[in-house]
Amino acid sequence: MLLRSLLGLAASLGIEVRTEPFERRSLRVGGLCSVRGRQLILLDANAPAVDPVAALADALSRLDLSATPLDPSLLLALADARARRRWEDERRAGARRRRVTPSGRPLSPSAPGVRSARPRKPP
Repeated sequence: MLLRSLLGLAASLGIEVRTEPFERRSLRVGGLCSVRGRQLILLDANAPAVDPVAALADALSRLDLSATPLDPSLLLALADARARRRWEDERRAGARRRRVTPSGRPLSPSAPGVRSARPRKPP
């Protein structure tokens, strides 16, 4: 249902949506691109069913849709995609600014000249 609504929105905006198998498996399952001056949304045909919906919502959420009337389910999906992208951008920016553990917690700053907070093993 949501996929059909997102595809209809893309069609009403004049954006072609193609579903093709990607040669390599990647973390991204598609997105918005420009080919010969025309906007195109490309989706991976081999991706699980939920992933193309998220990729399509993310691609459409990057566009200015203020003049387009949207039903509440589309508004919610696009707002969700914007929030997810903002969260990922902030997480990436935060990880670049400070060192983090794999769990996402910041490492405690060490004193100058101290290489490790772990005690050394006796020889």
